[in-house]
Amino acid sequence: MEIYLEEKLIGVLNENILIHYIGNGKTIEREVVNLPLNIYSAICTHCGRIYDIRKAEITNQYNNITEFITPCCHMRCDDRPFKKDFVFLKNL
Repeated sequence: MEIYLEEKLIGVLNENILIHYIGNGKTIEREVVNLPLNIYSAICTHCGRIYDIRKAEITNQYNNITEFITPCCHMRCDDRPFKKDFVFLKNL
């Protein structure tokens, strides 16, 4: 499988096909195979990779916010809905 430098997830065609932006206005469809997807599977909005939210490293917890570092691109994120740091696959 060829990986492009600017590749980033931009959409989901169905439960098996993800649409990625690969640069210069072009997109490519990638088939999701052999991924252990479950209700905790999330798409990182920073790098477009799929990860298990349970594997994120929690850094801080407040009354209604959990801050964590993503296992895919090591971005500092939190679970506030307006920030949209990740999207659960079950919500697509």
